[in-house]
Amino acid sequence: MRNAAALAILTAVTYLGCSSSAERPSQPPRPETELMTDLGELHPSAKVVKANEDVLIAEKDGLQSRREGTFAHVVQGKHGDKATKYLWTIDDRGINCALERTPWDTARGHITHTNISLLARFAGEAWFTGAGRVTINGHSGRFADRASATASQYEAATEMWERLGYKVTAIPLGQR
Repeated sequence: MRNAAALAILTAVTYLGCSSSAERPSQPPRPETELMTDLGELHPSAKVVKANEDVLIAEKDGLQSRREGTFAHVVQGKHGDKATKYLWTIDDRGINCALERTPWDTARGHITHTNISLLARFAGEAWFTGAGRVTINGHSGRFADRASATASQYEAATEMWERLGYKVTAIPLGQR
């Protein structure tokens, strides 16, 4: 009986508290223009940008941007692992990402979301957990959960990742 109750709770938490492409009904992807509309306008960081946090990284520094297709040569890891955590933003280039631990001349010693995009629609953290699989969250004080982002924006961001070809596990907005 205890196993059945635990299974029921796990099922409810999975379906109510976390979105992923495996759990969502299969439907044709929405057009990118519709998703961009749902994501809202480009906006600057909601946080004060400190020294060198406004110096953009480039492809030579590890930045990748995609409107279609998966990212190349990503470091695989598991959700919560700092060494394999990527920062991502969505702007007019599409989804942009780079390893958070990319060395950069900031107070943190590595990049921030504003080193990826000075203006963005949404941002968060990501872990590439297997071939074609990614776990994302909307954790960003600059462009997402701590910057007045909405659940509908996060849903559109999740769909953008799915459009790239990923099976997405989306951590509920406001959680890491």
